[in-house]
Amino acid sequence: MQKLLQLLMALTTALNLSSCNSGTSSSSPTPAPTPTASNVTTVKAGSGYNGRGINVPYITVTVCIPNTTTCQKLDYILMDTGSVGLKIDASQMNNLNLPAITQNGTGLPISVCNLYGSGYAFATANYADVYIAGEKAGNIPVQIINDSADQSGVPASCSNEGQQVIFSDTGARGIIGINPIVNIANDSNTDYVCNNGNCTPITEGIPVQYLNVNPVGYFANDNNGEIISLPAATANGNTNLIGTLTFGLNTESNNAIPGSVNSILGDPNNFIGKFTVTAQGVTYDSMFDSGTNHWLFYDTAIPTCQPDNLVYCPAAATQWQSIASSYNGSGTPIAISADIASPTGYSSIMPFWGIQSSLGSGLYGLPFYYGKTVYLGFIGSQTSMGAGPTWGFSNNN
Repeated sequence: MQKLLQLLMALTTALNLSSCNSGTSSSSPTPAPTPTASNVTTVKAGSGYNGRGINVPYITVTVCIPNTTTCQKLDYILMDTGSVGLKIDASQMNNLNLPAITQNGTGLPISVCNLYGSGYAFATANYADVYIAGEKAGNIPVQIINDSADQSGVPASCSNEGQQVIFSDTGARGIIGINPIVNIANDSNTDYVCNNGNCTPITEGIPVQYLNVNPVGYFANDNNGEIISLPAATANGNTNLIGTLTFGLNTESNNAIPGSVNSILGDPNNFIGKFTVTAQGVTYDSMFDSGTNHWLFYDTAIPTCQPDNLVYCPAAATQWQSIASSYNGSGTPIAISADIASPTGYSSIMPFWGIQSSLGSGLYGLPFYYGKTVYLGFIGSQTSMGAGPTWGFSNNN
């Protein structure tokens, strides 16, 4: 798997700036959910099961040993449109022994080094049935992250990439990547076979085409895209925002794409389907990334907070302007603005939180989603937004 441009969350920033409470909840063994016609699940944006998150969207998933009713329900799974695949912290698993994905010939278990902008998460590859709402992705690859303090079994070629990424620092029990690219190709630079704590890169014998898959793309129906809708956030606050994640585009009566949607094409050859953004005279690739918890852009005209010069701190609320376009220049460019304000404190919902990126990079993080309905068309799909990957949005009334 290629290295992601940006850590899915501003993990270090969120951990340092957010307040932590002692509230926890535990996941417990549960039977497989009874399939229903529902293609909608709840999205809760807030601080997570341990109060550490800022602007983090969570959903609930159920994972099962394939073709059995031996399952576990997991709430507070970070919903991320900027990555691919379901990955669960090992410490959150209640003795649910998902079958390992093993190398052909040797029978050795396969592990994956997931690389993010500021670190790594080393995980075993496993098979699972994944349920969300009334939908099921059967016998797909998922990953169980080694989130313990003991990282001695992690190969140096992985751990040398930076610090260990801990998703509990974002209030999450794991992460589900629902990017419209759907699959990420196996990569000998990040895939390993491990035996008695010794791991070596694997170049052949992986029994599945992809170790990182978007479960939504593997539903029997409603598998060509998704719709995320969140209410507006007009001020900082500690109240969760409740929205929805709807599966499929134009497959049910509740997932039609309206003609008023602003839509742009993502690059099908980019591993996360980015489109083009122009801001302050600079053009770069970007996306609507629900797993980034802030507006991320570069603008020297907006002052930043001392001493780190990381968070934007304008003397008065200000607006950042950008133009989003299809990756190939087709269609009509879309003007997108962000209201940025100096933080006076840190809470679970912060719609005006902006962080300075490096020149020529940036992301529309979760604050972009507040007050909008966002449409993601999967690669290979064809809808009124165009050939996937596609990104679209409309403002909620």
